Amino acid sequence: MSVKELQASIEEISADIDRQQEVLKNLEHSRSALQRQLNALCDPVAQLPLEISGEIFMQCVPIRPQLGAHHAPMVFLNICNAWTNIAISTPGLWTAIHIEFLNAEAFSELLEIWLIRARNHSLSISLRTTFYEDVATIVQQHTEQINSLGIYGDEPRYLDRPATMGSFPSLETLTIGSLGPLNASVLPRQGLAVLGLAPNLVACTLCNFFTQWSPADIITDTLVLPNLRYLKFGRDEARPNSRGSDESRDSDDDVLRYLSLPALETLYLPMTDLPLEDFASFLKRSSPPLQKLVVSGPHRTADLEYIPLDECLRLVPLLTHFELYSPDERFLGLDPFFAALAEAPSTFLPSLQIIKIHDHPWETSYELLVRALSVRRGQITQFELHLIPDATGQMIMPAAEIRVALQELVADGMDIHIGPK
Repeated sequence: MSVKELQASIEEISADIDRQQEVLKNLEHSRSALQRQLNALCDPVAQLPLEISGEIFMQCVPIRPQLGAHHAPMVFLNICNAWTNIAISTPGLWTAIHIEFLNAEAFSELLEIWLIRARNHSLSISLRTTFYEDVATIVQQHTEQINSLGIYGDEPRYLDRPATMGSFPSLETLTIGSLGPLNASVLPRQGLAVLGLAPNLVACTLCNFFTQWSPADIITDTLVLPNLRYLKFGRDEARPNSRGSDESRDSDDDVLRYLSLPALETLYLPMTDLPLEDFASFLKRSSPPLQKLVVSGPHRTADLEYIPLDECLRLVPLLTHFELYSPDERFLGLDPFFAALAEAPSTFLPSLQIIKIHDHPWETSYELLVRALSVRRGQITQFELHLIPDATGQMIMPAAEIRVALQELVADGMDIHIGPK
């Protein structure tokens, strides 16, 4: 064959291949369409009413859903048309989102679409990254819908951004946490100001912060949060949990100097920087119906000073649950506490039901403990004492006669644990 004839044959075969590829493409498209129809007919989820199928999808979504094609609810968009329609038609799937930005520009458009799909439902948003401006702008458009907001930033200047976004009339749960080094994690004054923009705030957690404000930043007016029932000064859970490490230290609690919380029911208090008189002033100013109080001792024993906490406990007569984490008995002086329980059952914590003491060397008298529990027999339902070795390396356990007295209380229905965790 000549060159011309060979070229013509190749072109003819190439044209046949193109035609066959087009036929194959059309066949594959037809097969996919038929498969989707078959899936729709056979898929039990697609046969259900939208309300039920949508509820099934919602049960598959994690508490903190992330952007990404392989995470629910986004994954539902990649199964079939029927599932896509269910997902888009179920606003409840899109009401919560957890964002860890690596590239804010790449995710901002997805974030906007995500929040639009939630329609007018309440939103739960968690941002664990630098608070980029374009992200803040998108979130700001939905502040009236936000019911729960968590902000974890690596620099204080990003943590005060919510204070410039207007009011949060629907916000009930707020968590503000630092991702930066602890010695640089100063809670900006504006970070506290955001509390005043949420009149219906019910629960607040502050993680891994100092409040070493300059004199110009000190708040002179008391901020009243009439609906706040839960307040926790906590730690970032990602940090080490060693009580002796500065990297695990609780947030400063002297923020209470600037707050009045007349509805407070639960308080986690590290007692790291708040003087006793300021805590007492807070309780007198707020007169809260406090029911649960969890107190931690200081983390550096050199800073210890005797604090008669029983004086403050007299200001919260409705308390039912008292929990103490303390590395040294000298810190809170448990002898006066148990003495008051025994001597004033009708006036000192008359509603107390649960006592838990953690990480304690226990230099308090067991006789005094038994006396207090015996007087409150029928009222206190649970007592836990989680012991640690004392300075000599010994763990002080109750003597035989004390164990007999405690067993009698257990026989009467009191739940008692004394020993290591």
